[in-house]
Amino acid sequence: MGLPVVAAMAAAVLLAVACGPDATPSSPTPSPTPTAADAPTPASGSVAPLPTPPAVTPAPTPTPTLAPTPAPAPTLVPTPSPTPAATPSPTPSPSPSPTAAAATPEPTPDFTPEGTLRAGSCTFLLEVADTGEEKARGLMNRPSLPADRGMIFVYDAELVLRFWMLNTLIPLDILFIDSRNTVVDIQTMAPEPGVPTSELTIYESSAPAQHALEVNAGMAERCGIVVGAAVTLELTP
Repeated sequence: MGLPVVAAMAAAVLLAVACGPDATPSSPTPSPTPTAADAPTPASGSVAPLPTPPAVTPAPTPTPTLAPTPAPAPTLVPTPSPTPAATPSPTPSPSPSPTAAAATPEPTPDFTPEGTLRAGSCTFLLEVADTGEEKARGLMNRPSLPADRGMIFVYDAELVLRFWMLNTLIPLDILFIDSRNTVVDIQTMAPEPGVPTSELTIYESSAPAQHALEVNAGMAERCGIVVGAAVTLELTP
């Protein structure tokens, strides 16, 4: 192990001689010139700043000259001339519904009694209507009827009888009389001038009757005749 130490010491002496002050210094090694490759590289993800361009002064924008807008010509609206007040046209009167022929008064015919009927305190001289034509005509168009007169309608059997006031000018009492000569119903019938035939009032007996006596309205009350009263009927053969 002693030999390597001696050898080391000898080497150190030789090195000192070589590096002494008399040794000729070697030429300095120039420092390398930095190149573009040696420039620092931006970190990943960043953006290198661009050079700022010189400020450009914008040219002044010319202000447009606005031509005056002509005012619109006024629209002339003609003034309407005053409208004269309309004269209302007359409203036409509604035409009446068709009616039966207007009743024309006829003179009271020559009268020959064909029978009598006594009821209450009165006795009536009778005209007899026992045919279809006489029953249909009845007291039509008569202008009046004397207080002591009447018309009796005669049927062969008891029936529910119906009457109306077609073309009849006289208000009437009608007495319905059964086959036993008993008053079964009394009604007062009023004229209905101008009423259409289809709208005339129908006067119907409240019980079957074989005779119907027509006298002036109010005579039943004046003579004291009531429903249930007995009458005496005598007809000329």
